[in-house]
Amino acid sequence: MTDSRVDPSHRGLKTLVIGMGVLILVGVVVLGVAIYQRSQVNRGDDAPRLTDELPVSFGTHRLELGSNDEVLDAFVTGQRLVLLVGSNGSIEQVIVLDLTSGEIVGNILTATE
Repeated sequence: MTDSRVDPSHRGLKTLVIGMGVLILVGVVVLGVAIYQRSQVNRGDDAPRLTDELPVSFGTHRLELGSNDEVLDAFVTGQRLVLLVGSNGSIEQVIVLDLTSGEIVGNILTATE
């Protein structure tokens, strides 16, 4: 038969190894939580969602442009749609539309000298 008693010097070592194992597990869990939280921040979940605030439909609105004019660029900022309109690659006006109503909020004409 074997003696089941543990040498007192080994008991301290055994406790130290178990304690270090627990610290490693806690560290891995903390690291996993930190990585998860950072990935959620980078997704932009706190940005306003346009689909939540827009009406189902605001009907059809016609935007009258000149015969040579075209939309050169468009982007959304807040609840506004900004259209850069011009011809031959030159911006001649900036049209700002309200996304909730579809109405024109402002129209800025650019002048070249």
